[in-house]
Amino acid sequence: MKSIVIAIVAVLSPSLIAAQDFDPQVRLLMHHHIVEPTHKFGVATWTIVPDLTDRNLTSPNQKRLLFVAGLLVRYNTTNDYNWLEIMPGVMLETNPATRVTKTHPLLNTRVYLKWPKVDLYLENHVWDDRLIFSAFATRPFKIGQLTGRFGGESEAIVGLKPEVADVFLIGPRLSLRLKPSWLNIANAVYLNQDAELIWRTYIKIGK
Repeated sequence: MKSIVIAIVAVLSPSLIAAQDFDPQVRLLMHHHIVEPTHKFGVATWTIVPDLTDRNLTSPNQKRLLFVAGLLVRYNTTNDYNWLEIMPGVMLETNPATRVTKTHPLLNTRVYLKWPKVDLYLENHVWDDRLIFSAFATRPFKIGQLTGRFGGESEAIVGLKPEVADVFLIGPRLSLRLKPSWLNIANAVYLNQDAELIWRTYIKIGK
C-alpha cells in the first residue's frame, strides 16, 4: 500500500512541474449533520467557498459562496458514512471587475457510501444555467501513524446557456485524515478537455 501512495506522488510531481498551463485551486468546505443518534432522518448543511485563490488560468476568479441545507437520510445509525442528502440552496457569485453579485438557486444531491476497502461519492447540482456532476472512488491506506485514502475523481459541467462552457475533468485523488478528526485535507490533480492541469486542494471541516 505504501508503494502505491508513493507512486501516485511521484507521478504527479513531475507533471505539475512541467505543466505550462496549471491552475491551483483551494476549496473550503464545511459540512454538518443535525440528527438524533438513533434516527435515520435529519438535516444536512454545506457551506462552500469553491476557490480561495485570486486567479484561474486566464482571468481573475469569480468570488463565490455556496450554501445548501435540506434532507439527510442515513442508511444506518452505526456510522456517519452512508447517507443521502437532498438540499436546495444558492450560489452567490460576484464578478471581480464589476462587483455585481448574481444569485443562482440550485438543487444539490449527494450520496456517500463506504465499504471496508472502498468508498464511493456521487454528487450533482442543478443550477439555472448549468448541470454539475462529480464523483470519486477511493480506498484506504496507512503509513505509520498517517492514514488516508487514494483513488480517482472526476467532474463534468454541462452548460444550459451559451455563456456557460462545457467542462470535463478527471484525475487522481489523495486525502489525509488529520487530528482533530473533523479536519480533512484532500488533493485532486485533474486534466481537463483542453489538456490543462488543475490542482484542487479541499479543506473540509465537519462530517
